[in-house]
Amino acid sequence: MSAPPTEPPTEPPIELPVAPETYIPVGQNDQTSDYEDDFQSDTASLASSVTKYRVENGRQYHGYKDGAYWGPNDESQNNQLDISHHMFTILLDNKLFLAPIPSSPQRVLDVGTGTGIWALDFADEFPSAEVIGTDLSPIQPLFVAPNCRFEIDDACGWIEQLEMSIEFKSDDGTVTNDHVLSVWSRTFLEAGEKFGKTFRIADLAREYIVGAGFEKVVERKFKLPVGGWSSDPRYRELGRWNLLHCEQGIEGWAMALLTRVMGWDYAEVQAFLAWMRTGLRNRRTHAYYNVSVVYGQKPLVNEDN
Repeated sequence: MSAPPTEPPTEPPIELPVAPETYIPVGQNDQTSDYEDDFQSDTASLASSVTKYRVENGRQYHGYKDGAYWGPNDESQNNQLDISHHMFTILLDNKLFLAPIPSSPQRVLDVGTGTGIWALDFADEFPSAEVIGTDLSPIQPLFVAPNCRFEIDDACGWIEQLEMSIEFKSDDGTVTNDHVLSVWSRTFLEAGEKFGKTFRIADLAREYIVGAGFEKVVERKFKLPVGGWSSDPRYRELGRWNLLHCEQGIEGWAMALLTRVMGWDYAEVQAFLAWMRTGLRNRRTHAYYNVSVVYGQKPLVNEDN
């Protein structure tokens, strides 16, 4: 069992010139005062295990194929999913997708739909489309648009995958090797290796999609700041949403992994989370992580084959 290290001393910001095309511009105010203020499944029936939830360390987890996914499905984590949807919509310039699909798509599958918010928005924007959202947990709303439905499923057209990197970075050296954000990244990578589920999906998505036989594969990467430290209004808004997203999500992301996989106890996890929250809120830390969007097209299959 390994426990989180002690908190390192706070380091002053390193002032470096920033190029708009390379760096997220840093704002002048490093004070923290304003920083902290701010299912209707269509399947005939569900296996009883679907709604038989597991409660552990005060968090609720899905019971369908127990262990297939480590994250909780309780109200707190569902709120985080909706926050992330709003944040990513801003990041993609108010677009729901980047893939060059037809202007009037007719069949859309949202794999891992979560609360169903993306599928619902897509169904509203394209009312002639049939939108299906699948997930391991029946946490989607009961009343939805007539062209949208949800299935509890372990589920040719276009595929698009958006993934967040687990590795926090900075362009000015403020995320040091001993910073809690770096410790968080290394801890999750280690837990993933032990768990047998990599947390490097953001780096591997393109390789996996190409390997699955998709063509015309495109990958785009975005920097997503943590906190409102940037002088750029769009990045500042994104950063504030991301800070809320991270604070809402970190306990759900960490609890099962650190207790089940890493062998920590509840108190150790809570202490680590407290340190993590302090690091996230430190405006002198100009942190971001990469978001990878990969899309590709499945080749048309000859009906004679």
